[in-house]
This record gives sequence, structure tokens and C-alpha cells, in this order.
Amino acid sequence: MVTGKRPEGRKFDIYHLGNRLLKFVHHLLNVIYLYDPFTGLRVIRFDIIKNWRPKSKGFDIECEINYFINKIKRFKVVEISIEYRIRIGEKKLSIRHGATILKRILLMTISFLGL
Repeated sequence: MVTGKRPEGRKFDIYHLGNRLLKFVHHLLNVIYLYDPFTGLRVIRFDIIKNWRPKSKGFDIECEINYFINKIKRFKVVEISIEYRIRIGEKKLSIRHGATILKRILLMTISFLGL
């Protein structure tokens, strides 16, 4: 899988803080080491995911994809730097979405540990 890595120097706001906190939890609990694990920019070979049945129904799909590709399928994830422009219009994410992502990370951890 190839993902787009957004630059470090972008504007620091509540969304960036939430992204960093979720990234830390994802690294800690799921042992996924990506600089930008929740980027929506991805390229995945279809043959790797053709029989995959995701449980996610929203933005939490990103952490589930990371886990599936890296831990279940044992494929490498490569991040490439991308140009990042300021979003035009409203952001789609809310605290509720962040909570859903956190819940997905916790469920994957529990599943992995067999609890």
C-alpha cells in the first residue's frame, strides 16, 4: 500500500491535535508505525483486498485498512510526501468521528489479543 504523507509544517489546529493523539494510540496499541496513518490518500492493489470484509462504516476505515494490510496481510506500507493545500470549505470531521476512530483502534487491539 502507498499512502500520501502530508507535510509537517501545516497549520496546527484542533484537527491536527486530534490526528496526532489518534496516531499515538494507533502506534501504541496496534503497533502501526506511520507518520500519517489517517490520510485518505491511498493506493492498494485490488488482489490484496478483494476478499476483505471491513467492519468500518466511516472514517475509521483508515485505521482498519492500515491494520489489515500491515498486520494481517503482512505487506509493507510506503508513505510518499505529497503537496498539501488548505481545504476549501468545511471540514467533515468532528469529535464524534474521532471517538469512532478511537473505538475502532481499541476493538482491533481487543480482537488481536483474543479478549
